[in-house]
Amino acid sequence: MSKILIAEDTAAFRAPIVLLLERQGHTVFCVETGEQALAAIFETSPELVLLDAAMPKLDGFAVLQELGAQGLLPELPVIMLTAVSDRAYESRARSLGVREYLIKSYFSLPELLQHIEKHLP
Repeated sequence: MSKILIAEDTAAFRAPIVLLLERQGHTVFCVETGEQALAAIFETSPELVLLDAAMPKLDGFAVLQELGAQGLLPELPVIMLTAVSDRAYESRARSLGVREYLIKSYFSLPELLQHIEKHLP
């Protein structure tokens, strides 16, 4: 199946997503900071990234800016996961190349899986 990177600093939020994706046959890589996310993207070449907006060291927006500067967007599908329900945040994320902007408290795991699957090769 596909290689998916989860860049999320909250283990309790990340764990059920990892389990769901692994049960679907995907290879899942996890990191907790924006710096780790950038390194993992270059090392593992994932087919999709789930990116938390608020992470230590580099936030998700800084990660998106760097991916864009490296020419990886929009080819690399990125789904931003955030607790912030704000149109300005969403607009900024979309302008930086995210495919989806999902509010953490607004989706179920099956819904997240649908969003992920529509962006995988």
